[in-house]
Amino acid sequence: MRPKLRYDCTAKSSETDFRSKCSRCKVLKSAQSSKSYRNQTLAAFGFRLSALIQRSRGGILRGIRSYTAWLSVLLLVIPFFLWPVHSMAIQELIPKLSLDLTYDDNINFSYTLSQRDWIYEIRPSLSWRYRTERDILDVRAGLHGQKYNTEDDLDTLDQDYRLYASREVFYGTIVSLRGRYTLDTTLDDEFTEEGLLLYREDRTVYSLEPAVQWQATERSTWTFSAPIYHVNYEGDENVDYSSEYLILNYSYLLNDEKTSLLTQPSIGFVNSEHVDTKVYQMMFGVGREFTERLFAELMAGFSYTRSHIDERFEKVGSIPIKVQDEENFDKTGWVATGELKWDWDKGQWEMNFVRRVSPSGYGQILIKDRLTTGASWRITERMRFKGKLSAGKVKSQDNKEFENYDYVTYDISPAIVYRLSERIDVGAYYRYSIIDDKEESEIKHRNQFFIRLDYKGP
Repeated sequence: MRPKLRYDCTAKSSETDFRSKCSRCKVLKSAQSSKSYRNQTLAAFGFRLSALIQRSRGGILRGIRSYTAWLSVLLLVIPFFLWPVHSMAIQELIPKLSLDLTYDDNINFSYTLSQRDWIYEIRPSLSWRYRTERDILDVRAGLHGQKYNTEDDLDTLDQDYRLYASREVFYGTIVSLRGRYTLDTTLDDEFTEEGLLLYREDRTVYSLEPAVQWQATERSTWTFSAPIYHVNYEGDENVDYSSEYLILNYSYLLNDEKTSLLTQPSIGFVNSEHVDTKVYQMMFGVGREFTERLFAELMAGFSYTRSHIDERFEKVGSIPIKVQDEENFDKTGWVATGELKWDWDKGQWEMNFVRRVSPSGYGQILIKDRLTTGASWRITERMRFKGKLSAGKVKSQDNKEFENYDYVTYDISPAIVYRLSERIDVGAYYRYSIIDDKEESEIKHRNQFFIRLDYKGP
């Protein structure tokens, strides 16, 4: 039997983690502190999965007063009362449920102190869709519970609430609003979404994106959006940050009715504990619908960032040591996005590429390159193959930071899915992940095997 990990671990380790601390202590110490944080959030929403995750700590009544909880509830409730009812409206209520049994041979994604465990997972969700000739309203609420067989201090219940609403206010003009509230963990969700490996903590994400689309002529379309993004980490190891952008998109359809010319200027404001950055970008591109089943789009351009870094001190014992001088610096570079979609009779293939200037939980601006490709192919009437491959590079934008990052990630995840009935699928999945840290000369590996049962309601 694998020995239980202790929070008072004082064993010396030769491993150099991204935060240069004992990975064994950090992961489980964060799990202990994050458990109290999640208990308050779970109580606020009133969800209990006691059969899956057993939590013994108090503070339940205090959590119900959380303004974030009420905000999330309002996102789900208000549209039901404010949105007009039309007799010709199409409405759908879609329940979903996924059950997973997972084996993970490196649950803390460590270089030398890897820990393995079995994980039991459940993902219930409920979506409501509303459609008329002028209106669209989508509301979704989802949970993701994880129960660890041995390391039960890592048990968690993630939450995800999303809202999308749009209306054609008059001919050719559509206003829309997209919102999201998410509570998850950095080690799994942020690595999957952003390709970043951060110290394991609970992560709360708030995002809001109002937009206006104007069909100026039959061939030209203008879209203005103002996405707002805020990330809060439960502990002190990762750095909270927020970003606000103003983005203008213009597309013009050429006479061949298949090719569009694209332009996208934008300005962004990024704030974190020690760094404030303004990001200016200008991209040009082209999109083409080669056939009804083949589409491609590519945009590229330049970026200019102006950053201010605060003076920073780190304590060695009780003595503060300066590790960062106050500085202002400018950087120029290039950014790009690309997309390719191809559908055929038995499947589909999709590829995406992005290079962008991005804030991060490291408390600094990063240059992130990421290529993702995925395919789905129907082998028989009931069986299909699914696969996804991604590769990314993460690098600090400026080497003036007292701590720099430079690593490459690879992730491959094939699967076989079998349809048991019209609404139930069962699948066998595998995921292999690598992080090649150029700064520390370390390569970290992780293998995950899981069996999944999916149900989709009427």
